[in-house]
This record gives sequence, structure tokens and C-alpha cells, in this order.
Amino acid sequence: MFGDGRSVHLLDIENMLGTGEIEVTAINAFLAAYKGQVPMTNHDLVIVGVSSTEGLLAIALSDLRNCRSLYKPGKDGADLALQEVLDTEGLEYRFSKVHVGSGDGGFATSISALAGRGAEVVVVARSESLAKRLRLAAHRTIELRTEIAGLDAA
Repeated sequence: MFGDGRSVHLLDIENMLGTGEIEVTAINAFLAAYKGQVPMTNHDLVIVGVSSTEGLLAIALSDLRNCRSLYKPGKDGADLALQEVLDTEGLEYRFSKVHVGSGDGGFATSISALAGRGAEVVVVARSESLAKRLRLAAHRTIELRTEIAGLDAA
């Protein structure tokens, strides 16, 4: 791994919020909880996946507005957009640590492959939505406590 001490944070915002109905206040509450529990610096890259235009607008208006937003419409659109980044962008060469904010087991294959290429991968998820195979694929998991930010665990 050749990372420069920076981390990348790939966030499946719909999974992290527990809904496809993305609102600015919910994003901001999630971000506060995330930053309180996951090391993040101003030099880290944040990539957010979303599958609705309404969600894309909410991200632009939220405290996440300085992130790279990925939009792919349809079922599992956000997941597929983020998986493409995991699979094709050489994150293991560019970052010291890869954080994946999702509990969706569909990420397990991409995370396993990325870890096999030398990346240190940390999964961040709400405990009630963390798939067992995703937990096993990562080097470490952080169970996000959303109650500290007033988020309803969906």
C-alpha cells in the first residue's frame, strides 16, 4: 500500500440513514455522529453514493457539500456506483485507509478484493444493518451509534 496518510470515506448515505428519503437535517446529524466516531481529517476524501436526484440535491445542501457525489439511479444505484470506485480506482495506492460506510453485504466481494490488494479496510455501519459477510470481509468494523446525533435507527 502506498497511501499518503490520508483516508477515503465511501458513504452509502441511503444505507447509513436507513432510508431512500434523504433530507439535509438527517445528513447533517449522520455526519456529526460519523465524525464523532470515525477519524476524519480535512485532507481525507469523502465520496457519497446516492440513487435519487432528491438525495443528490440534499447532499449538495448539506454539510457534505465538499464531497465527491456519485449518482446512479435505480435499485442499488448508490451501491453500484460506490462498488465501481472500490473495484477500479486503485484506492490501495492512494490512501492509507479505506472506510466504507454501509452495512450492505453486497460490498463484501469488493471489500475482500481491495483488502487482498493491500488496502486497510474499515467498515462503518449501524449495528442493525451490518451484514455478517461484510463484517468478515473488513479488517475492522465500527458500529455507528446514531442515537448520539438524534438519528432514528431504521
